[in-house]
Parts: sequence; C-alpha cells; structure tokens
Amino acid sequence: MPVDAGATAPISFTLSARDLAFWHPVLRRWVVEGGEFEIAVGASSRDIRQRAVVTAVGEPTELPLTGDSTLAEWLADPTAREALESVAPSDFGPLGITAEMVKLMGSIPMIRLARFPLTPIGPDDLDPLIAKLNPSG
Repeated sequence: MPVDAGATAPISFTLSARDLAFWHPVLRRWVVEGGEFEIAVGASSRDIRQRAVVTAVGEPTELPLTGDSTLAEWLADPTAREALESVAPSDFGPLGITAEMVKLMGSIPMIRLARFPLTPIGPDDLDPLIAKLNPSG
C-alpha cells in the first residue's frame, strides 16, 4: 500500500533466525549468536527514526580443538586437559601447569608449544589427540 509523502503508516515484518545469523568460518555453517539485537529503521544510517530490541536464543558454537587452538583453550576443556595429562602426566597434571604459566603461555597455539624444545608433548602427539577429541570432525 503506497504511503503519501510526509505521511506515516504502521509496518510489520517477521525476522527469522537466518536473518540474525552469520557465517562461522570455523564451523562452516550459519550460526545465530544469542543476545539482544537492535533493529533500527530510518531514512538513512544517520537519520534513525525508530529502534527496537529483539532477543535471540543462540545455539551452541563449541569449536573443535585443533593445533591452532591455544593452550588456554585446551586446558579449559576438561576432556582436552585430561588428554594432555595422559600424554604428559607429570607436566600437565594439576601441579604441573600453574595459573601463572597459563597467563604467560595460554595464548600460544598448541602446535607452536609442541615444537618448543623440552616440551612434554610433540607435534606428532597432537594429531591423535585432536582425532580423539573431535571424533566427528
């Protein structure tokens, strides 16, 4: 229905989950992130006339652990931590890595740590662990 210049008219539209989704390059699929989204309507991006907030329920986006995942990500996952401890129990055990060490090394990808001299886990140890932790991927 046309609206005359200067006149107003109510509108309604439906947003689907896909309208709020983004392409997740690691998961290789569309993902809806939970939270509040602001819908803004206006004559232009500098002339917003109405705003509304919608809340979307997100979906789980647990990323598979890879060699590029950081030490902190591996240790935060109970199954991955246990797997690391099984390979090098004395070094990755509860007393082996302190919170201070994680702060210092936590952002380093596992593949890089595995290549450091004297590291208790080597690059050849990572692939079997990754396959064990991500059986469907």
